[in-house]
Amino acid sequence: MDGLQKWLNRSVKARLSFWMSLIIIVMSVFSAGLSFTFSFYEAHQLQDDQLRQFGALINHQGLISASQPFDLKLSEIDKDARIFLRVLNEDNADSNSAFTPRMAEGFSTLRDKGRTWRVYVLTTDAGQKISLAQDIDLRNEFAREGALYSLLPTLFLMPILLILTNLLINRIFLPVSASANKINRLSTEQPCVIDMDSVPLEIKPFVMSINSLLARLYHSMEQQKRFIANAAHELRTPLTALSLQAESLGSQQSTPAQQRKISRLQDGLNRARNLLEQLLTHARMQENGREPEQPCSVQDTLRSVLADTIIYAQRKGVDVGLTSSTDATLRLAPIDLYTLLKNLVDNAIRYTPAQGTVDISVHQRDYYVEIRVSDSGPGIPQQALSQVFEPFYRGDNHSEPGSGLGLSIVSTILKRLKGKIVLRNKDHQQQVTGLEVSVFLPTHQHFNRAISL
Repeated sequence: MDGLQKWLNRSVKARLSFWMSLIIIVMSVFSAGLSFTFSFYEAHQLQDDQLRQFGALINHQGLISASQPFDLKLSEIDKDARIFLRVLNEDNADSNSAFTPRMAEGFSTLRDKGRTWRVYVLTTDAGQKISLAQDIDLRNEFAREGALYSLLPTLFLMPILLILTNLLINRIFLPVSASANKINRLSTEQPCVIDMDSVPLEIKPFVMSINSLLARLYHSMEQQKRFIANAAHELRTPLTALSLQAESLGSQQSTPAQQRKISRLQDGLNRARNLLEQLLTHARMQENGREPEQPCSVQDTLRSVLADTIIYAQRKGVDVGLTSSTDATLRLAPIDLYTLLKNLVDNAIRYTPAQGTVDISVHQRDYYVEIRVSDSGPGIPQQALSQVFEPFYRGDNHSEPGSGLGLSIVSTILKRLKGKIVLRNKDHQQQVTGLEVSVFLPTHQHFNRAISL
């Protein structure tokens, strides 16, 4: 009972369906009871009319006359109707019987020799007093059968009515479900308002509140994006000037201690510049405006990425290379593909120790392209695999400089391109030996087809 109550409290549709079904069942039972009672009563009335009509027929046909007395005991003259006829006179009177000439005319119920009878008494035009009788048990059986048959429409229609009622309730709630599905598909990249025309009048105030909330949420997120982009843009110029001054200062003659301090200053400025670049990229990837799409070669884009990251890889002593010559052409904005691959490769180089390797491969599948970046770094703890896509999340390893925005940018791009990303730690003899990142991008012909891995 508690479980039913919780279920009803959670769902308005379930509550409405439950109470409507209960009302239908109660009213059907009540209607069936009334129908049975009236049908039972009508069946008795019909049998009384049958006795009356049979008596009138005997009187009209003159079947019993004074010159030809009808001296019969209780005799069944109609097997289907089970009607018993007796002439009531002093000549055939039975002292042990309740059927006597003194019986009043009309209908009565009497008990005779262990049986209960419904009796109709009349005096014919010939002056004979007769009785027509039916066994009460047989009358009740006949009436009960007729009354039960009257219940068939109710018993047949009740489940149909329950099904139709629940189908109607589900159909009435379809606009609510459609609105819920639309809310689930809302994107933060553009303002979206739920159409009020298809919404029932009763929930329009609720939908209006949701639209107002969505508008405020979109406005707030747009302000946040603009603030990040503007702040990063405004800080870029003074940081560039500071970097140039640090380089100029480092080129002058100074003591080893001063050189170490200048080197740390330059490293800090470089990290700040990289953070600003990542913030600008993150803000740009979330902007509404997008560059026009065009065919892009994955291999050509990878070569551009490697050309931009090779100096950093050589400085760390990391071997970066393409392990496959397979090429694939995707139709998208070139900046999206470049930014996606740049962040993946940059992350792999950043977290791969000296003398480590980063392998990049391209695989053409049936309706999507797989780009795999595999490194020999420390990997990612299993419990943190689902958190690395959050902005600024860096886990417990802060030994390498970074902003924690790389995989967040990759995730944002993949959502736009309807792609997927899979992270997997490489295990060797139960030891984590690196991270393998696989990105799956649908081809242009199958852009709307879900990628099943």
